[in-house]
Amino acid sequence: MSPEMAPSDRPTEGQGRAALYLFGAALFLSATLLFAVQPMFAKMVLPKLGGAPGVWSVALVFFQGVLLAGYAYAHFVIRNLGPRAGAITHVAVLLLGCIFLPLALAAGWGRPPDEGQIFYLLGLFGVSVGLPFFALSANAPLLQAWYARTGAPGKDDPYFLYGASNLGSFIALLGYPFFLEPTLRLTEQSLWWSIGYGILLVFIACLGLYANRGAVAERPPVATSPTPSSRTKLAWIFLAFVPTALLVAVTAHISTDIAAAPFLWVIPLAIFLLTFVLVFRERPLIPYYLLVAFLPALIVFVAADWLIRGLLPMWALVILHLVTFFAATMTAHSRLYAIRPAADRLTEFYLWMSFGGVLGGAFAGLAAPYIFPTILEYPILLVLALAILIRPERVSGAQIKLSIGLLAVGAAFALYAYNTGLSLPLDYDIGFRRAILVVCCAVLLMFFMWRPAAVAVLALMLLAGGVVAPSSSLTYMTRSFFGVHKINDFRSGVFRVLYHGTTLHGATQMEGGKPKSGWPEPLTYYHTQSPMAEVIRTAREAGHSARLSPVGIVGLGSGSLACYRQEGEDWNFYEIDTDVVNIARDSGYFRFLPACAPDAKIHIGDARITLAESNLKHELLLIDAFSSDAIPVHLLTREAVQMYFDRMTPGGVLVLHISNRHLDLLPEVSSIARDLDVVAWYKQDEQQPDYGPRMISTSLVVALARYDQALGALPSLDGWTKISYEENKNRAWTDDFSDIFGAFRRGLRAF
Repeated sequence: MSPEMAPSDRPTEGQGRAALYLFGAALFLSATLLFAVQPMFAKMVLPKLGGAPGVWSVALVFFQGVLLAGYAYAHFVIRNLGPRAGAITHVAVLLLGCIFLPLALAAGWGRPPDEGQIFYLLGLFGVSVGLPFFALSANAPLLQAWYARTGAPGKDDPYFLYGASNLGSFIALLGYPFFLEPTLRLTEQSLWWSIGYGILLVFIACLGLYANRGAVAERPPVATSPTPSSRTKLAWIFLAFVPTALLVAVTAHISTDIAAAPFLWVIPLAIFLLTFVLVFRERPLIPYYLLVAFLPALIVFVAADWLIRGLLPMWALVILHLVTFFAATMTAHSRLYAIRPAADRLTEFYLWMSFGGVLGGAFAGLAAPYIFPTILEYPILLVLALAILIRPERVSGAQIKLSIGLLAVGAAFALYAYNTGLSLPLDYDIGFRRAILVVCCAVLLMFFMWRPAAVAVLALMLLAGGVVAPSSSLTYMTRSFFGVHKINDFRSGVFRVLYHGTTLHGATQMEGGKPKSGWPEPLTYYHTQSPMAEVIRTAREAGHSARLSPVGIVGLGSGSLACYRQEGEDWNFYEIDTDVVNIARDSGYFRFLPACAPDAKIHIGDARITLAESNLKHELLLIDAFSSDAIPVHLLTREAVQMYFDRMTPGGVLVLHISNRHLDLLPEVSSIARDLDVVAWYKQDEQQPDYGPRMISTSLVVALARYDQALGALPSLDGWTKISYEENKNRAWTDDFSDIFGAFRRGLRAF
């Protein structure tokens, strides 16, 4: 119950309208800061742990966990402290957050471990930005609870303010990559964020005084509405768990299994926030009955494509998954809003909702990478999304127990099938599809008791997909913090290829089901006439001896480049992912490293850290970490390239492999070369991609050196062009500034 107000303290109509706008503005600013800090600080962390999608997944889980802590704190303040004491306490917490301003990485955190990167990241986030984020996260429930005390319009049902809050989050999220990142350095972003934090602090202090000015007694308010039942609380948790887990899972699925295009990670989160804006209002913009009608149909199409690969082109697949995610999230949040409690239990509602979100994020972002070798959590969550359609008030206790039992049996059998292939002569991928099918059918049986028509169609589609699923060429699959790696036998076993997500990382010829004996010929980007092969040969010829040593290669892949090593040369590979090392060293998969450079040293860790710690002076240093579409930006900054040259001999050659399907990175390299006053030559491989008899990929390669003579005969070879700096006015990427959107926009024009 809200504290009583004296008649003289009750706001007039004009004052009430002003209170509505002021509280809405405060929530908007708070949410904007809350979501601007997430990509900003994640970007600060990248030089520590590379540009892996896992960094963003862990960031999401961390911020969800702190959000839960903030909501718990807000609930404690509202339930246990008097109005004035609560306002003073929260202002004090906001003031404590100022100690960490301007935001920066905490001192004393050195190189991350080779294993357990998740816990390293969680600790780094916690000591660097945990308290300011915690203080901001409590604002949404606290300000809504304070607003309920004002007597302003809508005070009895202030949940609509949560929509205003998420509108600020939505704008901050989309504004960061398209406006803040291209225009401001990280230090400038942190400074402006700190200024916004200070303004918000003053704003909230004033609103706290205004909202509680008429409190008769300094005592905590007492809730008078009925206490929510355990079933209702479980529903709040479940309806928050599913969309949050889906957010992490669909982001991982799209960026790993469909297309690792830039900014794709932004879209699911933007959709997630937009659903709150559309739902937390008096009249939802999309009727619930439409969502109920379309969600099963959308999942039918997703399941059909999952089980029968190749039904849709890539762009259509992305749209299908995003629309399905939107429908599932809208459905969950619509149900959540429909069963919200009265305003006097508002903070309790947000606490349980946040708890469900943390469970969902932890399942999909922390547990799933260790449980499943691929993004198996995504189809499981899609099927669980159908449970949103069940109305708890129409389900008996016996039906719930039966459902839980069926789900448990189905999940256990699915895991067994996934790991054993059902002990049938099925390949790994067929076992994977059967596992999905078993889980789907077990849960669909649960739903059949309530919605037989929609579920029967879905079950038939899933069964048909499982029966007609074509034989797969998948030989091996593993999943690490840095993504999913797959080995496929291509063209009926003629070639074996290594994929990281959707990006090709090497191939070898096969014979009799095994890698071909003899000298393993490098293929794809590394074929014998490729730009990289030409750089290696000319750099060796330009030296004073027949040997080129030491040589450094950043990015191991299948180990193809190892077969350009000559006797007596010291070759060093720098690789961040131990799973990649295990694949390259296993001669049963690829023979490049075992046959051509069995004694090559492999340095585990992020290349910026391992190279900086190295005492080697390389004659040739090749950076092959940009061929993935989700590039590690911190390896392509002015500071990074300067460090590369510091780890090279005076006549050494630096090679950057910058092939990319979405980004035009050549102007960025040109700007860095200009600033460092080095020479740069580039070549776009003119050979057409050939994935038939030859397995050849085109590539874009840049060779840099302190002077032209170090490149030997390379400038005279066909196709090599010198980069001119005279007309280059672009701003070079640094550790403090990068513009991915600019590179993406140029890539679109080139396409």
